[in-house]
Amino acid sequence: MSRTQFERIRGFSNAFFGWGGEDDDLYKRVVHHGYRVFRYPNDIARYTMLRHGHETLNQPNPIRTFVRSNNFTHDHFILLKPHQYSRHKLLQQSFKRFAHDGYPETEYTVVSAGPIHDGLYYQISVELMEKNILEKLNITSQ
Repeated sequence: MSRTQFERIRGFSNAFFGWGGEDDDLYKRVVHHGYRVFRYPNDIARYTMLRHGHETLNQPNPIRTFVRSNNFTHDHFILLKPHQYSRHKLLQQSFKRFAHDGYPETEYTVVSAGPIHDGLYYQISVELMEKNILEKLNITSQ
């Protein structure tokens, strides 16, 4: 995907914090904007997910956890409206958010920035303003 294409689809949604749903939403954005996803035949290229445990630093999507286990560890998610509880509902409603949900609406504060690994690359660490973003998307109640 080129930079122009990424900008046109507005990048990833801000509705999916943690693990789960963001890849499906991105696919819907790509198709909605008239792009096609090409997958090479298996005799040319194969795509296989390697078996792995869940990444401990990347927690499951809190909305998904909330529905599955009633885990109230993310207290601002307690305010979710009943029709918005599941990531499946978020995916069903993706098309409603395409025009106002993407990288331009991401709110963050830069925590640190600078070169690392002897200047091999520049690392920028940010803190996402998760509650503000979700409120603007009307994912939490007022």
